[in-house]
Amino acid sequence: MLGWLRRRSADDPFGVRRLARRIDSTGLVMHAGEAEVAEVERALGTSVPEQIVAFLRDYPDRGAQMLDPQGHAQESAALGQLLASLAREFTAAGVVGPSANDTAAGRNWWYLMFYAKPGARRFPEWEGWLGLRLSQGESSLAQAEARYATRLPDSYRHLLTVFDHVAHSGLHMHEGVFGPREGAGMQGFEGELDYIRMWLKAAGRLAEASPEQLEAYLPFYADPYGNECLFARRVPGAVFRFDHETCGITPTSYADFDAFLAAVLTGRLGP
Repeated sequence: MLGWLRRRSADDPFGVRRLARRIDSTGLVMHAGEAEVAEVERALGTSVPEQIVAFLRDYPDRGAQMLDPQGHAQESAALGQLLASLAREFTAAGVVGPSANDTAAGRNWWYLMFYAKPGARRFPEWEGWLGLRLSQGESSLAQAEARYATRLPDSYRHLLTVFDHVAHSGLHMHEGVFGPREGAGMQGFEGELDYIRMWLKAAGRLAEASPEQLEAYLPFYADPYGNECLFARRVPGAVFRFDHETCGITPTSYADFDAFLAAVLTGRLGP
């Protein structure tokens, strides 16, 4: 029995399949064989995207730069930091994707899963995991900008062109840097706005901000404790914070998205 458990652990050293089962999803480990991929495709009733298969097959040899073939990191210090962090501090563990029910409903989401190497500083809530969802392109960004009458900061925009969601909680909580679409049970911009509106309504007269004031901001990050970080829609750049206890919106010490993401990636994110 112990030998069987050891073999199972060797096949899935980071537990990506266990993580997937925990959220009723699909898990594939690095270098998954053709037979395993084919079995998953039969169960899902659809193909595993070629980008996902290429990641499982090629990432250990090609490294983080293969995820940014168009070189968006040249225009985004934040994206460059993220890719460097992947190369330096994380090991590729596999992918987590949809269940058969998801694909039947048209939700064909996939996350590249990484696990922090020993000594990498992170929040306890990270559980060591970092999940990245590959972007489908710029069209959804343009739609979001039009909808919210804003122009997203360039560094953030370039990052979303490569990864439209960056999650760090094993995918069962919603915190992270997110883009304009929903995925894997995590909300996009509108979902986060609804979350803040809920708190403002619950606080009533005790809230330090109003629903009208909220319309001047766009949330782009949820922390592990129920708070949100936001850009001002008219002049996006400096980072603001919504505190769910005071229901107030206040400035932070982060002058831009690059400084903010640097704090996230080092586990030093503060007010």
